Amino acid sequence: KNYLKAMESFTKSANQGNSKGKYYLGVLYEEGKGTENDLKKAIELFTQSAKQDFPVANYKLGLMLCYGKGFSINFTKAGAYFQNVLSKCFKFFFKENFQGCQKKPRTFHVDVRENVPTRSGLSKGLPFGT
Repeated sequence: KNYLKAMESFTKSANQGNSKGKYYLGVLYEEGKGTENDLKKAIELFTQSAKQDFPVANYKLGLMLCYGKGFSINFTKAGAYFQNVLSKCFKFFFKENFQGCQKKPRTFHVDVRENVPTRSGLSKGLPFGT
């Protein structure tokens, strides 16, 4: 693994405003790979990425708050970051899987014989989401 090359690439991406670049650059600073370990810089980059709605950065900050890594332990603030993750992921899931729901809603039910969630219009017993 060439961490110096990764450092160069993620720095360029972060400087261009890319939220994923900021996050992964933060990981390198956090772990001290390709650079000196700098938790303060890592947190700064994770925070910037989280403000750009990159869910993984919100999750990372939540974990850091839970474990007191770079912060005092604060479950309330951690919960807010985790809530943000759930909110973003739900919106993505909903958009990707239920586009057009307003026009033609899909209904879901459980096939009691199989106890398997199914989507109406599909054969019984097919798992939800297939």
